[in-house]
Amino acid sequence: MQVLALTVLLVAATISTAVTNEGGSPSLITEEKVNDTLVRSVYLQILRGRDGRDGVPGRDGVKGERGDKGEKGETGTRGDTGPKSGGVVYTHWGRKSCPTGAQLLYEGIAGGSDHAKSGGGANYVCLPKVPQYMSTNVPAYYSYMYGSEYELGNGIWPGKHNHNVPCA
Repeated sequence: MQVLALTVLLVAATISTAVTNEGGSPSLITEEKVNDTLVRSVYLQILRGRDGRDGVPGRDGVKGERGDKGEKGETGTRGDTGPKSGGVVYTHWGRKSCPTGAQLLYEGIAGGSDHAKSGGGANYVCLPKVPQYMSTNVPAYYSYMYGSEYELGNGIWPGKHNHNVPCA
């Protein structure tokens, strides 16, 4: 490194004396080049570091391949017992109450898609008696939900014709 710096100084001095103005003084441009060369030489020595290890980190390289899968860790501690849940929910279609021994969760009216339209669900749902309409203005390609009614024109169950089908 010292040899390089000494060589730079000698070359700079030679250039400085060879290039002169008409007045015989060294050119200002040449002095700037010499100073710039000296500064670069010093920075080069600083940035290069000892054996090239202490230099400024370079740009990130290409991402390497995925490593081998590690060993399985230890099993963690068991968590708290969750709330009791599950069980069977049975919808009692056509009724407003539940049989003896069963608990009523909700009651409503049976609903589903139009029998003549495509895109609706296959099963009935138990809709609330008082629905909450988030929006009544929907595009034509949406599937609508209709309440179910008894359509009994032959008098099998008098008084049920055109009434909603209850569910509990």
